[in-house]
Formats: sequence, structure tokens, C-alpha cells
Amino acid sequence: MTLLRPDVEDKRKIHAEITQISNQRFLMMTVAITIFGITITLLLPKTTPVQGTPVGPLIFFVSTTLVILLFVLYVVSHLLKCSQRVYTTYLIVTKASNFETDWKRYREERKKSYFMYTKPQTIVFIFLNIFTTIFPVVLAMSYSLAIEPVLGLIICLIVGVVTCLLMYLMGYQKLWDLEAGIEKNWTELNKKMQKTEV
Repeated sequence: MTLLRPDVEDKRKIHAEITQISNQRFLMMTVAITIFGITITLLLPKTTPVQGTPVGPLIFFVSTTLVILLFVLYVVSHLLKCSQRVYTTYLIVTKASNFETDWKRYREERKKSYFMYTKPQTIVFIFLNIFTTIFPVVLAMSYSLAIEPVLGLIICLIVGVVTCLLMYLMGYQKLWDLEAGIEKNWTELNKKMQKTEV
């Protein structure tokens, strides 16, 4: 037999789960903005530093750590999107939701102009990541500090550029996007059940 179509109660549960995952993805962005704001505030000097003094390794370490943390939150949001696709694709394969089928078709047709959920979220995360990466340089320029240690700057810039590039590729170029694989798995399971029925 084929995959069983969900009944009304199943659909209610699935849609509630999809909504909850959307909320969790929004929460990831909110947490990222909050952590960013608190960290940058704590890194700002309480008194005006002496000109020419080094920025110091602590500022570079905290900035690099924050860049990595922001990337981890973005990856969690990406994994939540993949979880959401398991549910929405199930509804499509079982023909239980006309909206999900049309929504998928709309996204495929509007690849370039489609701008919801992941793309705006990616812009926010990239902006936070860029500002966090250049924060030690901005701090040094604002207070006429020496950009030292240089190794700290190099590490911070490398980590910042790599994570920004990965975010862009994940958000706009579908790097590590599992939707096609999820649909393939549901479709294959559906076919396998049809064969066992015969």
C-alpha cells in the first residue's frame, strides 16, 4: 500500500509542528541579535583608552568566538529548516496539502525573486557576522589603538570571511540543502509500499 494520507488530526499536528519550527527559526535569529548586542556592549571600553595601546588578544578572541557562535546558531536554523521540510514534503508526497504543493511550486518558479524566511534571515546573520569580524578594527580606529596582536586580526578575519561565505552559500545557493533528498526519500518509500501492496 502507498503512504497513508494523514487524517484531519494528523494534519493539525503536522501544521502545528511546522509552525513551531518556524517560530524556533525566528527565535534563533532573535537569540543571535541579543547575544551580539550584549557582547559588543561588554567589549566597548568603559573609559577612553590611551591612544596607541594595543587592541589586545581578548577583543580578537571574543570577536572570533562570537563569529563562530553566530555561525552555529545559523546552522541550527538551517537544520530546523530541513526538519520542517520533512513535514511539508510528506504533505506534498501524500497529496494532503494543496497549499504545500503550490508553495513548493512557487518557490521553484521564483528562485531569484523569492525572498522569504531563509534569505532575509541569512542577510541578518551575515550583517551580524561582518560587524563582529571588523569590530576590533572599528574599535582600534575609533580610539586610535594599535591593531595588535596581528595574528588575532588574521584569525578573526579568516574565520569571519569563511563563515560569511558559508552562510551565503547555504542561504542563497542551497549548500547542504536537504529538500531534494527528503522528497526523494518520501517518494521512494511511497513506491516501495506500492510494490509490497502488489
